[in-house]
Amino acid sequence: MDQLRVRIETALGLQFEARWSDLFGGDYFLWRSKDRSCRERLTIIRNHHLTLGDYHPVKVSEEPEFAKYQLLLRVERSLRGDEIRTKLATVPGLDFLQRIVI
Repeated sequence: MDQLRVRIETALGLQFEARWSDLFGGDYFLWRSKDRSCRERLTIIRNHHLTLGDYHPVKVSEEPEFAKYQLLLRVERSLRGDEIRTKLATVPGLDFLQRIVI
């Protein structure tokens, strides 16, 4: 996860903050725009993690349709989708999975 973080930081010229959350299954990385008007954010999370079920741990996938991927980069609330995608295309080992515009 750290190697991916460094490659994305280099490509985009930004710096993620290390975070921890039960929701994301532990460690994850977050970057938020300082411009509060756009609220742009990028997160690097594990796609698969364990959570506590009724009697035993249960494997959870954040995005089951992309089950073969261990890590995900989410770009949210961005007006720079095309720019970010172009910059990330230079990072070896990244696959573009999906884009949803709301």
